[in-house]
Amino acid sequence: MVKDRRYTDVKELIQSGHIKTFGRIFDFIPKTVVYTDMGMNYNRFQKLFFDPELYTIRELKAMAMLIGCDPKTLIDLAAGFSR
Repeated sequence: MVKDRRYTDVKELIQSGHIKTFGRIFDFIPKTVVYTDMGMNYNRFQKLFFDPELYTIRELKAMAMLIGCDPKTLIDLAAGFSR
């Protein structure tokens, strides 16, 4: 499966500090792409979208793999810790 090129863009934006909150990820890559690639149910994803602290570590690690970043970075963003 070919990874959406926007994941790379998101990785670069996170690393450069342009993305400081978890929700901003979805300004650059559509939610439908992410939840489909993660094999996640739409309703669960919508619930997590509004409260990212409910993500499991496994889900955040899977999303980090798609983006190509360190899982701790996404865990920090989901927990509301910005750099």
